[in-house]
Amino acid sequence: MTKTVRFLSLVSLVVLALVFSNCKKSTDTQTELITDVELRFTHASGFDQTFTWSDPDGDGGNAPVIDDIVLPVSLDSLHCSIQIWDRSKTPAVNITEEILQEADDHLFVFNIDLNANVLIVYADADTQGNSLGLKTNWITPQAGTTTLRLVLYHEPTNKSNFLDPGGEVDVDVSFPLIIQ
Repeated sequence: MTKTVRFLSLVSLVVLALVFSNCKKSTDTQTELITDVELRFTHASGFDQTFTWSDPDGDGGNAPVIDDIVLPVSLDSLHCSIQIWDRSKTPAVNITEEILQEADDHLFVFNIDLNANVLIVYADADTQGNSLGLKTNWITPQAGTTTLRLVLYHEPTNKSNFLDPGGEVDVDVSFPLIIQ
């Protein structure tokens, strides 16, 4: 009889341990919803425009609303800063702050057709001196139309490989890019 009681006690402890560990795990793995990506371009000439990719209902459902990025031709040192938002909450959550605090674990990669002749230079870095991408400087030497694909990698394994830095993708959005 005591063996049965011990066995049932052991089984009960194992079940309770599994229940509690599953509860803890489910709250620790919640991810933020990224509803908006804003790119703000400024220049000493007075140019100041913000372009937004917005998907308020997240993946699935309605298609995102995407601004065309329209930039002036022949500008050097056009500054770009990125803001990442979760506007599904009230008040809205600025996820950019968390990305900045965890800069070593993030990397923005800008993919533009090489024929577009746009130069993008990273203007910020993580604590290890690796590129981050929340701030960049752009040079737009000639008119043209292309697509900008912006990807935010989480925990990249090789931050110097912009073609395949590894890690998980937190954001993958595309904007029409027009230089005129």
